[in-house]
Amino acid sequence: MLRVVLFPFLFFLNLFFAIHSFAQEKEIIKGVVLDSVTRLPVFGVNVVVQTNDSVPLKITSDAKGEFCFSFSSTNCIKNIRLSHLTYDTGLLKNFVTRRDQKYTFLLAPRIKELKEVDIEDDEPIRRIRGDTTDYELSHIKYRKNADADETLFLIPEIMLKDGRIFSNGEEVVKITVDGRSFFTSDPMTLFKLLPADAIKKIQLINGLSEEDIFMGYDSGERLKEINVVLKDDMKNGVFGKQIAGIGSSKTYKSDTYFNMFRNDKRFSAIFNNNNINEEANNYSSLLQSSSLSGPDVRKRSLKINVNENIFNYFDVDLETAFKQDKAKIETYRERNLFSIEGAETANRGNNIALTKNNINTILLKLKNSQSAKTRILIDPRINISKIQQTLSSTYDNFILDTLSSSINNNSSTDIDNISLGGTAMLSRVLIPGKNNLGVVFNAVRDMSNSSSDNETFDALKPDLSGIGSYRQKSKTIRKNINAKIVYSHLFNKFLKGYLAYEILKSHYTLVNESVNTKDSTLMGFSIDSILSNNVRWRQRTNKAFGNLNFSNNHFMLASNISFFSDDLDTEKGQKKKFNYLNSDLNLSYAIAPDKNFRLSYTRSHTIPNVQQLQEIISVENPLNISLGNATLTPEVNDKLSISYTSLSKSSSLRMNFVSEIDVVNNKITSSILNLQGDSVISESLILPSGSQIFKSVNLGSGKSIRNSISANFPFIKKGWLLDLELSNIIRDYPFLINTIEMKNQINSTNFKIELGNRTINSSSLSYQVNVDKSSFNFGNSENSPFIINHRLLLNLNYDYDLNNRISSNIEYRQINGGTENTKTSFLLWNIGFETQIVKNLALSVLVYDILNNYRNERRIFNEFYSETQRTNFLGKYFMVNLRYSFRKFGGS
Repeated sequence: MLRVVLFPFLFFLNLFFAIHSFAQEKEIIKGVVLDSVTRLPVFGVNVVVQTNDSVPLKITSDAKGEFCFSFSSTNCIKNIRLSHLTYDTGLLKNFVTRRDQKYTFLLAPRIKELKEVDIEDDEPIRRIRGDTTDYELSHIKYRKNADADETLFLIPEIMLKDGRIFSNGEEVVKITVDGRSFFTSDPMTLFKLLPADAIKKIQLINGLSEEDIFMGYDSGERLKEINVVLKDDMKNGVFGKQIAGIGSSKTYKSDTYFNMFRNDKRFSAIFNNNNINEEANNYSSLLQSSSLSGPDVRKRSLKINVNENIFNYFDVDLETAFKQDKAKIETYRERNLFSIEGAETANRGNNIALTKNNINTILLKLKNSQSAKTRILIDPRINISKIQQTLSSTYDNFILDTLSSSINNNSSTDIDNISLGGTAMLSRVLIPGKNNLGVVFNAVRDMSNSSSDNETFDALKPDLSGIGSYRQKSKTIRKNINAKIVYSHLFNKFLKGYLAYEILKSHYTLVNESVNTKDSTLMGFSIDSILSNNVRWRQRTNKAFGNLNFSNNHFMLASNISFFSDDLDTEKGQKKKFNYLNSDLNLSYAIAPDKNFRLSYTRSHTIPNVQQLQEIISVENPLNISLGNATLTPEVNDKLSISYTSLSKSSSLRMNFVSEIDVVNNKITSSILNLQGDSVISESLILPSGSQIFKSVNLGSGKSIRNSISANFPFIKKGWLLDLELSNIIRDYPFLINTIEMKNQINSTNFKIELGNRTINSSSLSYQVNVDKSSFNFGNSENSPFIINHRLLLNLNYDYDLNNRISSNIEYRQINGGTENTKTSFLLWNIGFETQIVKNLALSVLVYDILNNYRNERRIFNEFYSETQRTNFLGKYFMVNLRYSFRKFGGS
């Protein structure tokens, strides 16, 4: 019995002493790392403990700056090393520990600016250098003979939406090649021209505007830029591609891309010709989604860019573009009106619309490339456009299935626009590294001439109804001239600022004449209603403003204050003068090199001139309102923006919140309303075409409120990017329009799905829901119901290997609501494959299908009205495309 009791007792006693002995052999060190200046915890400090054992102990401090580790008491600590990206490294030698002691370590912030950080993984190397993030394309796997645009899908911070490029949710406004401009009017063009294997790396830059850089000051505003760095052996050579396609329903396409690079000389050209409504710079070159198109929708364009350095002094950038669009769209419409008494009326007929657009653009930029004390930039611009449109309509009216009339309508519109303008800058360094003096001059002159003719008659009864015609001619001239002088000063390496004075002069002239004619063959006379309308105004603005900017490697604070003095003269000789202040505050704090917080608040005042009011009314109001005397007050705009950006090895995050409020208070004391067609002013008043009335309209005060929140989540390891935007817009203008607009949308999701050794990549999903409610507040008009607009876009690309790809695109739209309870739906999809036949030749086959249904239903008292509309879209068709790529590099 004693043995049974004694044996377990001795076993547990030995176990206790063994555990106690083991515990004595371990030492525990607890510590906390603090900033030596702020005494705040430092997160992410790498702590390395070196003992007399050959294996070092490593641990990282947590969010509270704390760390803890244990080691054998038989070992002695040789040293403790503490390192962090933004702090000086700490090294403690011959460290002696004490039992139950918590140690505090202080790290001094680095005064020297951090140059760069490399983040290496299985994915592309990302290098952060101040405001620049580099991506090495040598670590990106892309298809053979791929265009550069395919690499954009594989960079986690970049997103493509509607042909535009976004970086972390912000639109990219400038793209350069080796630091020099390239097709500035269309950034996506570059990525269609360059082959992917010609690029060494892509740089994402939060940079200054060109004016800020050239004039030597910092306004605090940051713009998203992309700089493409070419491989050394790709900077001299000739390369390009030719794409040709033919398909059913007489469809065709032909695209030519040509580049010639010779050191500082570059020549690039793009020619595009097709009848499937396709732009030359669409991405996914052979497998791309066609937009709505008919058998007679044609596009033709030519773009040329020349960039070189002359006399080793001036950088010359010349860009010309010619674009021609032709379209013939035929629409069949059927309207039916039913009443409870049994009476039925119907209207059936066709619309044939012919449209022809010609646009010519010339951009020239001369900039001296030397870092001399005096710098010059000259940037003239020319834009010429011509729009021609004709519309022919034929409708037969039936009453109880009996033909009663056949209405024919013919109309034509011609619009010619010429825009001349440019910018000149002169910058002079007064004291190198201290202060600059600069002058900016801008001038723009826009001239527009438009004419329209409309003729309507009844083919069955011309003698009774006669012929109605409407003709209008107008001429518009806009002139804007402004000059600005800027003095910038660098107080020290942290504090800088500038003072500026600016003068702006604006002139606007509108000459409008319309003739409304009613001819009667039976009565033998005609009635003309003639209206001439002239609007003129002049505006002069004097602006004095200043900026103060403080920044270091963590913190940036910029403040702007502006004083305005505005003089406005209207065509009636009325003069107004305004004096007001604008101010804004921009705060940015870099928590770490890969984490940034930014807050911006702006309050600004703007003068809504007469011409702007005219445009607002003409767009929102079906009546043609010409303005007489107007009482104007400054429009006040408050904008608050908060954003947070975080970059890490496996993911990236950007969140942005914007709240914006506009308040306007205006009054038109005397207005002329010219009605172009029979119009209902109220339930008891119907004015025939050509009527004129004089009415005093009090615009009153209006307010526009916009709140939006967006988030951008690129996950590098997962290979997909989520961009979410929620916005709410409320416009309350009692004089004309009340609008409530809500946008809830997942703008795009670029994702990559691993399927064994193959991937579905370069893919995107976009879903948008827009809700609009507008009401026209004139007379006794009733508020309109909500309009709900759905849009779904899906793009999938499956790479079987580096030579073969399967692609599919789906687009679906649906519109419901409105005053006439419109129901419209539209579906487009295509599917195709692309394969590399030989080294430089690729083949693709695509099948398209376009389905469209337009239905409009509404109730009018005891009657029911419905409308069905069909347009001659192509429907199902297929295309076969061949792409030949050519390249020759090397030489000088």
